[in-house]
Amino acid sequence: MESYKIKDVEIPGLNTSVILLNLKDEETLNQYFDLFETCFGKRANIDKPLFQWLNIDYPHYGNLNFAFLDNDTNQLIAAYGLQPGDAFVEGSLIKYALCTNVMSHPSYGGKGLFRFIGREALQYAKVLGINFCFGLPNDKAMNGHLKVGWKKFNEMNFYQWDSTNEVQLKAVDHIIPDFSDKLTDAFLFSLFADKYKFYFSRTSSWMRWRMSKPQSKYYCFGVNNSAERGFVVIKKFNDPLTNKNKLHIVDFGYNDLNCFLTLIKHCCWIAQQEQFDLLNMWHYSFNSSETELLLSLGFKLTEQKNPVIIHNLDKNMEIPADKWHITLFDNDVY
Repeated sequence: MESYKIKDVEIPGLNTSVILLNLKDEETLNQYFDLFETCFGKRANIDKPLFQWLNIDYPHYGNLNFAFLDNDTNQLIAAYGLQPGDAFVEGSLIKYALCTNVMSHPSYGGKGLFRFIGREALQYAKVLGINFCFGLPNDKAMNGHLKVGWKKFNEMNFYQWDSTNEVQLKAVDHIIPDFSDKLTDAFLFSLFADKYKFYFSRTSSWMRWRMSKPQSKYYCFGVNNSAERGFVVIKKFNDPLTNKNKLHIVDFGYNDLNCFLTLIKHCCWIAQQEQFDLLNMWHYSFNSSETELLLSLGFKLTEQKNPVIIHNLDKNMEIPADKWHITLFDNDVY
């Protein structure tokens, strides 16, 4: 199936069209990947299998990958990726899209392609019934997003725990080490539905897909008894920039704060036992009760921050500012 042409777009000096890419077509996927490498250079942790995982294997809806096509050269010159999904806002199920990638060909600089492709992609997303878009851009992309109507909403913080901490921890005896098969739709829903005003929906199929990310290795453990129900997903890796072994808490869910404390303590114990240099996690700072527990365990707030931006396509919908659940699993796609 060919990519879908949405319309011709008037850009000074260019004969271009905005299209919705069909990345299941191998030639189109290759073009899209080539544009990425042209814009950002070759990266050891990004290859075509990762693009396929993100854009084709994704189990919720079809990804919306927009592009500008130079009709004179038949070359992709800009792209804007939106990944649709379900979110709950104040208990109501709505459709959102994560902004996964924005790029414009360096040979076409100075023509405002970032702004043009953003405007076209967001307008079409609204037509398709998406209520809002969500993103965590880098510093270079921030101004481009703001120019097409995105608003800075808040920030995500990194909290870090030093495994050389003198406090000697014990293993939790009721932890189930291989817990991924226990993550049923009903179990996941029970951990989030009454706790947060805003969270991205988790299903068993989404979790299986998320933990199958190429070049990454995840470990899921949890508890499920009369008092505690919850899970944690961790990622072990070596940071080539610092040559430090790091343990990331990339996702979690729990029924009450005692369970959250149990799960995070077990992460700290793993970091000590396996001699990781650092244990860290991404955390939304307005969940004060979770933050207080992290600090009580010796986690420290780092200087690393990620701005949260939102483009509200449904002007009648108000997104609450507190009681969010966002983890690295909701954004760590590239």
